Amino acid sequence: MNTFIVLGKIKNFILPKWILSFFNKPHLKIHEWEYLKSRIEGGHSILEYGSGHSTIHLSKKNHRIDSIEHNLSWFAKINNNIKKFNKAKVHYVPAKVVEEGLINKKISFDSYIEFPKTLNKKFNIVIIDGRERVKCAKAIINLLHDDHKIFIHDWNRKKYHKVLSNYRLVRRIGNLAELTLK
Repeated sequence: MNTFIVLGKIKNFILPKWILSFFNKPHLKIHEWEYLKSRIEGGHSILEYGSGHSTIHLSKKNHRIDSIEHNLSWFAKINNNIKKFNKAKVHYVPAKVVEEGLINKKISFDSYIEFPKTLNKKFNIVIIDGRERVKCAKAIINLLHDDHKIFIHDWNRKKYHKVLSNYRLVRRIGNLAELTLK
């Protein structure tokens, strides 16, 4: 049974697998996804902030991937789908509650942002499609191979353009930006 919201009401449907397969695609638009795949070569070491269907699809291509995820239920789903691929690893790095108020709480993603440093690796490809994207881009500067490529999704959000103080825009395809260090 699958649950969807239809016209503001929650409805349960039994859908065939071929329809559900449309929901198991990377959330990039088709032209963004095709471009990203075209820029990744065999043998590349990939770091990904924000696990997802792209993690699964790239794992199937036998790429070496370290993906960082802060959401436990999403981590479990993605990890379950990639565990048969021995070159892919999803790391669960939860956010930390640093202050709790009556109505809301303040959360820190510092451990998530800094986690790649604990891997003692350098990366050819970094896909930033998770939390704190500007801080993630800054944190990985010393973890890049000379032949690196950085991809930030949702580049239409102007707040991510702050990374241009350290990076140069190589190309924009839809809402996907390819960057390299200046």
